[in-house]
Amino acid sequence: MNRRTWGGLIGALAVSIAVPACSSDSGPAKVSAADAYVAAIRWYLEENPPLPPTTDGEQAKALTVYIAPADGNAIAVGEQADVVAALQDMQDEVVVNFVDVKDDAIQDEDEVKSVKNEGVLLLVGTVEEAPPPVEVQIGVYHDVDNEQDYVMRIVKKGSQDFDVTAVTELAQS
Repeated sequence: MNRRTWGGLIGALAVSIAVPACSSDSGPAKVSAADAYVAAIRWYLEENPPLPPTTDGEQAKALTVYIAPADGNAIAVGEQADVVAALQDMQDEVVVNFVDVKDDAIQDEDEVKSVKNEGVLLLVGTVEEAPPPVEVQIGVYHDVDNEQDYVMRIVKKGSQDFDVTAVTELAQS
């Protein structure tokens, strides 16, 4: 055999080995950090629906939601992109901003340290990628007088989506 034939055989063998490795895993779907962020945003908006249009027909302003990891580790760009893509159907209702730390979403000059743009800050706890159900701690912050911690239970909904089925309010310390 010549060198070209060997090269073709090796290429064909590499493709036949790689194809099974690229096939979808038939194991259970896992809840990722992006899934948890999307579930938290959808839950918050269900609990706090946007205002209806004004009497003169003007559409209500979309709610600004800041997402920050409670542990202070930056949210990966890929996870941010996944969240934005998953919320594409809600772009008239919500504007999502990712911040690395809580202070990036707070108005410094405000006495009550309210969230910028009249928004809300969701501080999401560490998400261990695992099959559902998964519990995630989330803090909802409006200002120093209006913040609350919750534990959310996230389950699979449909073939690709995840949903919050239970939310427990944690006692304030």
